[in-house]
Amino acid sequence: MALVFAVLVITLKVEQIVTGLAVNLLGAGLSTYWLRSAFAGHGQTPTIPLFADVPIPGLSDIPVLGPILFDQRVLTYIAFLLVPAVWLFLFRTRYGLIVRCAGDNPKALDVKGVRMAPVQYAAVVFGGLMAGLAGAFLSVGQAARFVPDMTNGRGWLAIITVIAGLWRPYPILVAALVFSFLDALQLQIQGVGIAITNI
Repeated sequence: MALVFAVLVITLKVEQIVTGLAVNLLGAGLSTYWLRSAFAGHGQTPTIPLFADVPIPGLSDIPVLGPILFDQRVLTYIAFLLVPAVWLFLFRTRYGLIVRCAGDNPKALDVKGVRMAPVQYAAVVFGGLMAGLAGAFLSVGQAARFVPDMTNGRGWLAIITVIAGLWRPYPILVAALVFSFLDALQLQIQGVGIAITNI
Protein backbone atom coordinates (compact mmCIF):
# COMPACT_ATOMS: atom_id res chain seq x y z
CA MET A 1 0.00 0.00 0.00
CA ALA A 2 2.91 2.33 0.74
CA LEU A 3 4.32 1.58 -2.69
CA VAL A 4 0.96 2.41 -4.31
CA PHE A 5 0.93 5.68 -2.35
CA ALA A 6 4.52 6.42 -3.40
CA VAL A 7 3.79 5.84 -7.10
CA LEU A 8 0.74 8.12 -6.98
CA VAL A 9 2.40 10.92 -5.00
CA ILE A 10 6.04 10.83 -6.14
CA THR A 11 5.77 9.66 -9.74
CA LEU A 12 2.30 10.86 -10.74
CA LYS A 13 2.37 13.99 -8.48
CA VAL A 14 -1.14 13.44 -7.07
CA GLU A 15 -1.96 15.54 -3.99
CA GLN A 16 -0.77 13.77 -0.81
CA ILE A 17 -3.81 14.22 1.45
CA VAL A 18 -6.29 13.09 -1.22
CA THR A 19 -4.08 10.11 -2.06
CA GLY A 20 -3.70 9.21 1.62
CA LEU A 21 -7.47 9.20 2.12
CA ALA A 22 -7.98 7.10 -1.02
CA VAL A 23 -5.32 4.55 -0.06
CA ASN A 24 -6.73 4.38 3.48
CA LEU A 25 -10.25 3.65 2.17
CA LEU A 26 -8.85 1.12 -0.31
CA GLY A 27 -6.93 -0.68 2.45
CA ALA A 28 -9.95 -0.81 4.74
CA GLY A 29 -12.17 -2.15 1.94
CA LEU A 30 -9.66 -4.72 0.68
CA SER A 31 -8.88 -6.08 4.16
CA THR A 32 -12.60 -6.50 4.92
CA TYR A 33 -13.22 -8.15 1.53
CA TRP A 34 -10.29 -10.58 1.89
CA LEU A 35 -11.30 -11.42 5.45
CA ARG A 36 -14.88 -12.24 4.44
CA SER A 37 -13.86 -14.20 1.35
CA ALA A 38 -11.24 -16.22 3.28
CA PHE A 39 -13.56 -17.13 6.16
CA ALA A 40 -16.97 -17.14 4.47
CA GLY A 41 -19.32 -19.52 6.24
CA HIS A 42 -16.99 -20.00 9.22
CA GLY A 43 -18.71 -17.55 11.56
CA GLN A 44 -16.10 -15.68 13.57
CA THR A 45 -12.55 -15.35 12.34
CA PRO A 46 -10.26 -17.90 13.97
CA THR A 47 -8.11 -16.87 16.89
CA ILE A 48 -4.35 -16.77 16.49
CA PRO A 49 -1.71 -17.27 19.17
CA LEU A 50 -0.56 -14.04 20.77
CA PHE A 51 3.09 -13.09 21.09
CA ALA A 52 4.20 -13.97 24.60
CA ASP A 53 5.53 -11.41 27.06
CA VAL A 54 9.31 -11.48 27.37
CA PRO A 55 10.38 -10.32 30.84
CA ILE A 56 13.90 -8.91 31.11
CA PRO A 57 15.57 -10.78 33.99
CA GLY A 58 16.19 -8.59 37.01
CA LEU A 59 14.61 -5.46 35.56
CA SER A 60 11.11 -6.95 35.40
CA ASP A 61 11.26 -7.56 39.17
CA ILE A 62 11.52 -3.83 39.99
CA PRO A 63 8.40 -2.84 41.96
CA VAL A 64 5.69 -0.99 39.97
CA LEU A 65 7.87 0.04 36.99
CA GLY A 66 9.33 -3.41 36.31
CA PRO A 67 6.17 -5.08 35.00
CA ILE A 68 5.20 -1.94 33.09
CA LEU A 69 8.51 -1.31 31.30
CA PHE A 70 10.37 -4.61 31.28
CA ASP A 71 7.69 -7.31 30.87
CA GLN A 72 6.50 -6.61 27.34
CA ARG A 73 6.27 -8.32 23.98
CA VAL A 74 9.30 -8.40 21.67
CA LEU A 75 7.81 -5.88 19.22
CA THR A 76 7.46 -3.35 22.05
CA TYR A 77 11.18 -3.57 22.79
CA ILE A 78 11.95 -3.27 19.07
CA ALA A 79 9.77 -0.15 18.85
CA PHE A 80 11.66 1.46 21.74
CA LEU A 81 15.03 0.52 20.20
CA LEU A 82 13.99 1.95 16.84
CA VAL A 83 13.71 5.45 18.33
CA PRO A 84 17.46 5.96 18.95
CA ALA A 85 18.28 4.01 15.77
CA VAL A 86 16.12 6.33 13.64
CA TRP A 87 17.52 9.39 15.46
CA LEU A 88 21.09 8.26 14.78
CA PHE A 89 20.28 7.61 11.13
CA LEU A 90 18.45 10.90 10.52
CA PHE A 91 20.70 13.26 12.49
CA ARG A 92 24.14 11.61 12.47
CA THR A 93 24.57 10.13 8.97
CA ARG A 94 24.96 11.55 5.50
CA TYR A 95 22.05 9.47 4.21
CA GLY A 96 19.86 10.74 7.02
CA LEU A 97 20.64 14.30 5.98
CA ILE A 98 19.66 13.39 2.41
CA VAL A 99 16.35 11.90 3.63
CA ARG A 100 15.56 15.02 5.69
CA CYS A 101 16.51 17.24 2.77
CA ALA A 102 14.23 15.25 0.44
CA GLY A 103 11.32 16.19 2.68
CA ASP A 104 12.30 19.73 3.73
CA ASN A 105 14.17 21.14 0.74
CA PRO A 106 14.11 18.85 -2.31
CA LYS A 107 15.52 21.55 -4.59
CA ALA A 108 18.77 21.45 -2.62
CA LEU A 109 19.12 17.78 -3.57
CA ASP A 110 18.63 18.66 -7.23
CA VAL A 111 21.43 21.21 -6.97
CA LYS A 112 23.71 18.55 -5.42
CA GLY A 113 22.83 16.12 -8.21
CA VAL A 114 21.07 13.61 -5.93
CA ARG A 115 18.04 11.93 -7.48
CA MET A 116 15.09 12.66 -5.22
CA ALA A 117 12.66 9.94 -6.28
CA PRO A 118 14.63 6.91 -4.96
CA VAL A 119 15.16 8.64 -1.60
CA GLN A 120 11.47 9.52 -1.32
CA TYR A 121 10.41 6.01 -2.38
CA ALA A 122 12.68 4.44 0.26
CA ALA A 123 11.35 6.74 3.00
CA VAL A 124 7.69 6.18 2.11
CA VAL A 125 8.05 2.40 1.83
CA PHE A 126 9.95 2.22 5.16
CA GLY A 127 7.20 4.29 6.79
CA GLY A 128 4.58 1.96 5.30
CA LEU A 129 6.41 -1.10 6.62
CA MET A 130 6.50 0.39 10.12
CA ALA A 131 2.80 1.30 9.94
CA GLY A 132 1.98 -2.23 8.72
CA LEU A 133 3.98 -3.74 11.57
CA ALA A 134 2.11 -1.54 14.05
CA GLY A 135 -1.24 -2.61 12.61
CA ALA A 136 -0.26 -6.28 12.58
CA PHE A 137 0.76 -6.00 16.23
CA LEU A 138 -2.86 -5.29 17.13
CA SER A 139 -3.88 -8.77 15.96
CA VAL A 140 -0.81 -10.80 17.01
CA GLY A 141 0.00 -8.87 20.17
CA GLN A 142 -3.31 -7.68 21.54
CA ALA A 143 -6.57 -9.02 20.12
CA ALA A 144 -5.65 -12.60 19.05
CA ARG A 145 -7.69 -12.22 15.84
CA PHE A 146 -8.19 -9.82 12.96
CA VAL A 147 -11.39 -7.83 12.78
CA PRO A 148 -12.25 -5.04 10.33
CA ASP A 149 -11.36 -1.52 11.46
CA MET A 150 -9.51 -2.82 14.50
CA THR A 151 -7.04 0.08 14.29
CA ASN A 152 -9.97 2.33 15.25
CA GLY A 153 -8.40 5.51 13.86
CA ARG A 154 -4.97 4.98 15.43
CA GLY A 155 -3.29 5.79 12.12
CA TRP A 156 -4.74 9.29 12.23
CA LEU A 157 -3.57 9.55 15.84
CA ALA A 158 -0.08 8.59 14.63
CA ILE A 159 -0.10 11.60 12.28
CA ILE A 160 -1.11 13.85 15.19
CA THR A 161 1.63 12.28 17.31
CA VAL A 162 4.26 13.10 14.68
CA ILE A 163 3.03 16.69 14.47
CA ALA A 164 2.91 17.02 18.29
CA GLY A 165 6.46 15.61 18.43
CA LEU A 166 7.70 18.24 15.94
CA TRP A 167 8.89 15.56 13.50
CA ARG A 168 11.71 14.47 15.84
CA PRO A 169 12.07 10.89 17.17
CA TYR A 170 12.37 11.52 20.93
CA PRO A 171 9.54 14.09 21.24
CA ILE A 172 7.41 11.78 19.07
CA LEU A 173 8.08 8.96 21.56
CA VAL A 174 6.97 11.20 24.44
CA ALA A 175 3.81 12.23 22.55
CA ALA A 176 3.06 8.57 21.73
CA LEU A 177 3.45 7.58 25.38
CA VAL A 178 1.16 10.41 26.50
CA PHE A 179 -1.54 9.46 23.98
CA SER A 180 -1.16 5.76 24.89
CA PHE A 181 -1.47 6.54 28.60
CA LEU A 182 -4.64 8.57 28.00
CA ASP A 183 -6.11 5.79 25.84
CA ALA A 184 -5.34 3.17 28.50
CA LEU A 185 -6.70 5.47 31.22
CA GLN A 186 -10.06 5.93 29.52
CA LEU A 187 -10.38 2.15 29.08
CA GLN A 188 -9.48 1.61 32.73
CA ILE A 189 -12.00 4.22 33.87
CA GLN A 190 -14.72 2.52 31.82
CA GLY A 191 -13.77 -0.88 33.25
CA VAL A 192 -13.81 0.32 36.83
CA GLY A 193 -17.10 2.12 36.24
CA ILE A 194 -16.24 5.60 37.44
CA ALA A 195 -19.22 7.84 36.78
CA ILE A 196 -18.58 11.43 35.76
CA THR A 197 -21.53 13.66 36.65
CA ASN A 198 -22.30 17.27 35.89
CA ILE A 199 -21.78 19.68 38.75
